[in-house]
Amino acid sequence: MRSIATVEAMRWIGDKVTVKRRYYVSRLPPDSARIALAVRAHWGIKNGMHWTLDMAFGEDQCLVRVDNAVQNFALLRHIVVSLLRQDSTTTTGLKNRHMLACANDRYLAQLIGRQET
Repeated sequence: MRSIATVEAMRWIGDKVTVKRRYYVSRLPPDSARIALAVRAHWGIKNGMHWTLDMAFGEDQCLVRVDNAVQNFALLRHIVVSLLRQDSTTTTGLKNRHMLACANDRYLAQLIGRQET
């Protein structure tokens, strides 16, 4: 551990302001600009993945809440996103690839790496 950082995020909705503080323990030197870049990069990746999962799979509307089902479904969604991103046979977006896999057994078999007989 080389530094501890606090990042404060303010959000305005109309006249209401909310403030969130996040705390980080880091191996980075205590350089605020460098830590800020690392934090932004982390949240950029996280937000990008969440946006992808929500747009392609409607993750925010998922009503699964039983036992470990939330974690299990999240893991499955991540695997599917990975498989869809690796596909170089089509140039359509992730959501369309997802729909194609649902509708076309040959495409689905190709994604999971087996030949359909």
